[in-house]
Amino acid sequence: MQTDFLLKNYNTFQLEVKSNYFTSFCSTEDLITILKNKPSHEVLVLGEGSNVLFTKDFEGLILYNTIKGIEVQSKGENIYLEIGGGENWHDIVTYCVENNWGGIENLALIPGTMAAGPIQNIGAYGVELKDVFVSLDAVNIDSLEKRNFPKEMCRFGYRDSFFKTVEGKKWVITSVKIVLKTAEVYIPNIGYGNIEEILNTEKKNSSIKSVYEAVIAIRKSKLPDPKIDPNAGSFFKNPIIATGQLIELQENYPKIPNFKINDRESKVPAAWLIETIGYKGKRTGNVAIHDKQALVIITKGATTGKEILDFSEIIIREVMLTFGILLEREVNVY
Repeated sequence: MQTDFLLKNYNTFQLEVKSNYFTSFCSTEDLITILKNKPSHEVLVLGEGSNVLFTKDFEGLILYNTIKGIEVQSKGENIYLEIGGGENWHDIVTYCVENNWGGIENLALIPGTMAAGPIQNIGAYGVELKDVFVSLDAVNIDSLEKRNFPKEMCRFGYRDSFFKTVEGKKWVITSVKIVLKTAEVYIPNIGYGNIEEILNTEKKNSSIKSVYEAVIAIRKSKLPDPKIDPNAGSFFKNPIIATGQLIELQENYPKIPNFKINDRESKVPAAWLIETIGYKGKRTGNVAIHDKQALVIITKGATTGKEILDFSEIIIREVMLTFGILLEREVNVY
């Protein structure tokens, strides 16, 4: 157990904040031992810190998840994988693609660890983790109870789950089980973004590996490297609005992009909203919107979490004033 611990290398904004206490765990048993003897402070579990914004020092205990391991079980066309919560997500995707197992190739290059995936219900290019999710194992911070959570108990939503609720935050995810398909029966999803366009341009078929490579190419062309431009990936969620509101907006913005969810709701790209109000590439102090992807806030020099948060508030206010749409942050603010 370390005290007064610098978190700069444990958050992708590279903010120089500290936590009162810090320790890591490499197994469920290790975690339970730590929880039995933990100080009576707030507990936060970190993987790679790729979706957090610290606005101040964390007055509590940081638990760093390093549980590794992937167990594979084949059942006909289904491939079941039990994955340690500390495994790097992109490494998992690459491992599955190399084995020609389909289902998560569209989620390549999403930063973070396996345990963070269900919390956010990570998604990209028409695929979400819930599409392949089976169950997860977790430990309760207070009672030390071990519990298996099947899919229905996780209450997955758009970048949301039970584990983002007050009750859900009391659970530490130790492993996750997903199910993929063998290449013989699997049909990749190429209908979102410009995946199909890239495949056609390069005269590639829609194999698991070619879709994986196309997604990586798209993400690298749009998203900044956090080692060069510190960031937390997509800072805002794509808002879901009522069909009636969309129709009204189309009167002034006939080309507003939208993706129909059902007869009552549609999703509008937050990046388009931010770009339309003129904030793509805009900089205030040492904080800016990335010039290639308006969903991403980057830092350009020493800054604080509060400066980043204040900048995001300006964007939220301007989008609301212009479109009447409330942007929600995807990052977790502490």
